Amino acid sequence: MKKFQEITQDLTQLTEQRRFTETLLNNLPGMAYRCADDRPWTMVFVSNGCEALTGHKRSAVMDTGFGWADLVHPDDLEAARATVNAAAAAGEQFDIQYRIIDKFGQQKWVREQGCGIDADNGSAQMLEGYIDDITPLKISASVLAESEEFYQEEVRQRRERLSVTFDNAPIGIVTYHCGGSFERANRAFCEMTGYSVGELKKKTVVDITEAEYRSDITTFMAKVRQGEIDTYVQQTRYVRKDGSVLDVSVVNAVTHDAAGQPNLIISQVADLTTQLKAQSEIRRQYEQLAHADRLQLLGEMATGMAHEINQPLTAISLFAQTGKRLFEAGEFDRLKVIFDKLSQHSRRAGAIVERMQTMGRRKEGAKTTIDLNDLVEDVVVLAEVDARTSNIDIELMLGKGMSSVSVDVVQIHQVVLNLLRNGMDAMRSLDCRNGNTIQLSTHQRDDGYLEVRVTDSGCGVSGEVAERLFDSFSTTKSTGLGMGLPISRAIITAHGGQLVFRNNETCGATFTFTLPAIKKGVQNG
Repeated sequence: MKKFQEITQDLTQLTEQRRFTETLLNNLPGMAYRCADDRPWTMVFVSNGCEALTGHKRSAVMDTGFGWADLVHPDDLEAARATVNAAAAAGEQFDIQYRIIDKFGQQKWVREQGCGIDADNGSAQMLEGYIDDITPLKISASVLAESEEFYQEEVRQRRERLSVTFDNAPIGIVTYHCGGSFERANRAFCEMTGYSVGELKKKTVVDITEAEYRSDITTFMAKVRQGEIDTYVQQTRYVRKDGSVLDVSVVNAVTHDAAGQPNLIISQVADLTTQLKAQSEIRRQYEQLAHADRLQLLGEMATGMAHEINQPLTAISLFAQTGKRLFEAGEFDRLKVIFDKLSQHSRRAGAIVERMQTMGRRKEGAKTTIDLNDLVEDVVVLAEVDARTSNIDIELMLGKGMSSVSVDVVQIHQVVLNLLRNGMDAMRSLDCRNGNTIQLSTHQRDDGYLEVRVTDSGCGVSGEVAERLFDSFSTTKSTGLGMGLPISRAIITAHGGQLVFRNNETCGATFTFTLPAIKKGVQNG
């Protein structure tokens, strides 16, 4: 009885195991199989996945002695057979991929994993294993491979384009790690500095920078390391291989590694040497032209100046003779008055000569912090000489409590004198029938600018003349260079101000220029 129960229990377990195995096989996505190790690979058993994989029903395959080799793609059959036979002979497992053609003529890629086993009767060897459809994986792999190939080609083309652009850029381009030697340098940079790429790889940017500018590089590098800046623009000077100096403008950009740390510095370098020389030459020519215009002004005022200087000189001569007679007569107590008069008239003549010398300087000086009212009053001393010859009065109205300005005194003298003389010329052209007073005023505006205004009662500016008033060599005078107003506007613009004009409502015109005031607590550099 006990023996029967054990047998029953064993049968139950076997039934359960078979049911589990069948459930597992029937739910596999591929096909489990057993076949003879013969040439056609005659199928003995296939799982339910057979139909989905091959299009053939399971029963038809198992009942008809179906040969699996008939489904294998002819181009893949011999290679697959050789791999299976070798593994079976060695008692090893095989894992191969090949193509099959299913019942409907559709080509599929499959993966077969299996091994050789002895048949149940021990007479013939069998093969068993598992075959799965890997067509989707193959398609994905193919697409991925094509995408990778396309990507690699795209990367190659981009690198090639970048390399061509880098090497042939019209400006110098270099790369280097912060504080390290140059890694790459294009043709323009090599030509600019005189070094070859190989020579530059042994140098740092500090090595080729002029000594007085090296501290700027050090400061820049420190900020890069600390992550404070990603870009930096500077104007500096490089020393070429032959020792000559090169003025350059450098735009630096910092790249970062995967961790976000500063990595490579890319610098674009533009040679400014020729440009700066040209600008220097333009400035030199401009100074010469401005000097010629000042001499033109002084030349036009020469007659009045001579008369103005002659008066105090005549007075000096007369007082000197009077002093001599008083000295010979022993009237020493009256000599003090004579000496005071001599000093007064000599200072008067000296002031005129000094202002003429200032105006006649060939070169302008550096900017000076000065009271604008004092500057204007100095100009009036000269302008009044010219005004008296035409019986014109200069009415001076000076603003109170004005800030100082930082200007080139000679240049601003030139502008004010030019505007005054233009206004007086306009009044003389009408024989001063609208009045003989020209106004010169100063004023501090609320926007931080100081204003100088010259208002005349002359003929005004016609519409035709107004269009070209500030053009070079444009003039309505019979004499003159026609450069006074263009130069005056250039001077004021260079000082950060504006020069404009308007016609007055009744008669004449008003010319106004502005200069930026110095803020309190700011010293002139």
